[in-house]
Amino acid sequence: MPRKPTSNSIEAEKQLRALVAAFGRGDNKSLPTVRELGACFDISYASVARILQRLALEGVVWQHHSGRYFPASSRRRLAEGMSIVFIGRQMQRWSALYREILEGVSEVCTARGCPLVFLSCEKLVAHEDPGAAPTFLASGAQHKEMQRLLESVPRPSAGVLLDHLWEESVLTASRMTGRSFTVLVRPSDALPGYGGQVDFKVGIEMFLETVREAAFDEIHVAVPFAGDLAIDRLLQELEDALETSVWKGRHYRVSCETLELRLEYLARLRASPRRACIVSVEDNISSILHAELHEAGIKCPKRVGMFSMQGTGGVGDAITRLRYDYRKLGRTSAAGLLDGTMGKGPLKPSLIPGRTVL
Repeated sequence: MPRKPTSNSIEAEKQLRALVAAFGRGDNKSLPTVRELGACFDISYASVARILQRLALEGVVWQHHSGRYFPASSRRRLAEGMSIVFIGRQMQRWSALYREILEGVSEVCTARGCPLVFLSCEKLVAHEDPGAAPTFLASGAQHKEMQRLLESVPRPSAGVLLDHLWEESVLTASRMTGRSFTVLVRPSDALPGYGGQVDFKVGIEMFLETVREAAFDEIHVAVPFAGDLAIDRLLQELEDALETSVWKGRHYRVSCETLELRLEYLARLRASPRRACIVSVEDNISSILHAELHEAGIKCPKRVGMFSMQGTGGVGDAITRLRYDYRKLGRTSAAGLLDGTMGKGPLKPSLIPGRTVL
C-alpha cells in the first residue's frame, strides 16, 4: 500500500507548490536540489522526490535530463533545439498509420528546430506479404533490444516517442530518470503519454450507432492477427462493448489471419441465411476482405455489411469507416514532449460513411 503522507510532507508540498508559483513565467532557474529541499522542509530526500514526481505528472514541474527540476513553464525555452527520438520499427516497416504519425512529428520538429532521431529495431515487426499476418518480436528479445537502443539516445533530448508494439513490461523496466517518454496510439499504464493515444471508446460508440438501426442479424468481428498491442486492445474493448449492447449473444469472432481461413469464412457466409455486418479492427484486412467479398460474389452491403475501425488513410472510399487524424496525433505527441504538456486527451475519430453499411 502507498505510504500515507505525514503532516510534514503535506505542508512541504504546499510550500513547494507556492515556490514554483513564485517563479516568473519562463524563468529558467531550477528549483533547489532534493537535498536542499529536504533540509528546508525537514523531510526525507525520498519524500521530496515523491512530491516532485507527483508534481511532474501533474505538469507543475518537469525534470531536465540533468536530473534537476524546473517550473513547467520553463520547459519550452529549455527544450529548444533538443532532439526528439523515435524508438520503434524500421522505416521500411512503417505502415500507413506510422507514416502519418511521423509526418506529424516531423512537422513539429521542423517548425521548432529540433532534430528528429530514429532508432530502429529490425525485428520489432516483420510484414513481407500484405496478405499474410505480420510477426512480432518476442518479449525477451524486446527487453534486450530496448536496452541496446536506449544507450544510443542522445543527451540532451526533449524526450522519446515509443512504437506501440513495445510491451508494457519492457516499458516499465526501461524507464529512465530525467527523460520523458510517450507511447504512441495505445494507452500505457507504465508510461502515461502526452496526448499520444487514440480514443477507442468513442470509435466503438460510433460503430454501434451506425449499425443500431441496420437490419443485421449478427456482428462478425474480423480478427486479423495477434501480437499488435493496439489492435489487441481495440479488439478487447469492442467485444466488451458488444457484450453489453443489443448484440449480446449475436457477435462472433472470425479469424482472418490467412487466405485459407478467409476463404473458409466466405464459404460460410454464402451458405448462411443470416445477414451479418463484418467489423474489422485493422484497415489492411478491411480492404482485403472487401475485395474478396466482391470476388466471391457476396454483395456488400445488400448481403453483408462492413465497417473498418483502425482509422488510417489506407482504406478505399467505398468502405464505411472511422478516420483518425494520425498526423495530428504525431504533432500533439511531439509538442507534448517539447512543452511538457499532457495534451487534450485521446484523439477522437470521425465517421466516414462509405457504401458498405445501409
